[in-house]
Amino acid sequence: MKGDSLRTGILLSVASTIVLILLIEGLASLLMSAWVAKRTVYMREESHSQYDAELGWSHRPGLRIESMYGDKTRFTTNAQGFRARENFAKGVPPGKHRVVALGDSFTMGYGVGDESTYPSQMQALCPVLQTVNMGQGGYGVDQAYLWYKRDGVKLDANVLLFAVVAEDFYRMSGDSFIGYGKPVLRVRNNALVIENVPVPPTWNTRTAIRRARAFLESLAVVRAGRWLAGTAVASQAEQFYGFVGDDVLAAAGLAFDDLSKLSQSRRQRLVLTYLPVRYLLAREPTREAAWLEDYSRRSGVPFINLAADFERLTAAEIAGMFRPDFHYSAQGNRFVAESLLRRLAEKIPGFPGCGAPAAARAPAAIPAARTVE
Repeated sequence: MKGDSLRTGILLSVASTIVLILLIEGLASLLMSAWVAKRTVYMREESHSQYDAELGWSHRPGLRIESMYGDKTRFTTNAQGFRARENFAKGVPPGKHRVVALGDSFTMGYGVGDESTYPSQMQALCPVLQTVNMGQGGYGVDQAYLWYKRDGVKLDANVLLFAVVAEDFYRMSGDSFIGYGKPVLRVRNNALVIENVPVPPTWNTRTAIRRARAFLESLAVVRAGRWLAGTAVASQAEQFYGFVGDDVLAAAGLAFDDLSKLSQSRRQRLVLTYLPVRYLLAREPTREAAWLEDYSRRSGVPFINLAADFERLTAAEIAGMFRPDFHYSAQGNRFVAESLLRRLAEKIPGFPGCGAPAAARAPAAIPAARTVE
């Protein structure tokens, strides 16, 4: 009898302990999920962007954010809404060769300071250049194209460098990017048309939605359910890459055709550039890179594929080129800048040959810039 009571007591103690641990685990999961929801920035670009009825979102002009991505990573926009510490006159300055770099967060320089983006490092390595950074986080080919047509054409240039990653084509597929409304390019009767404009003004409502989603997705039971169902994604980065249909590529082709004609009329050279991301290096050439190569052959528009440059690096060297969030590190941006300078000099007659690194020059600050804490 006493033995049975002892065993029962032990079992009850063990059961109570297990229940207590499960309750603590559940409470900890709820608290951690609430913390994640409060702290999450679904798109860090929210801190320097604003709703734009034509583009979805765009940089806030005249902005300076100290330590945007950590210590010594200042993020500055000029009065024209470009990532720059200076404003640009319409004409190319005497003795300079202007390159307008158009693209997404890789061109913008996500994760690094103003002086470490690859457009800035191109200018530092080759002082005869004046580079204009028209990169914006989250943009697809469509938004970058429309931004240049609206604001980029206000500046004369020698080279329009349109840099894309594979995901930029996938982003063209829909009328939103992770919940943020955007315009859509479609081909209708062999002509390019813009749909979903003005873009629905959902920018200011995203905070509550993204926090609720972050809370749910971080719950242990949700993560366990995804794992059991086999639906967990391989990495956060790969959520933004998917199959690109022929209709998307057709729209991209017409956009590039338009930019090519526009560049010819403006006496500048359009150059398409493919920037590799780390998790896709093993799949190169991606369908998008192969399509760009074929488009270049058909159209005569120069094309630079930097995947080959990265593939010549060792695994350790490649690791140093990327941040944990899969964007380029300062070192990676430097590598891109050096590769582009070499490739552009090879492909574009009259492009400055800047083989030897030059001392970086600090760009002038913008008096009107305001600081965000």
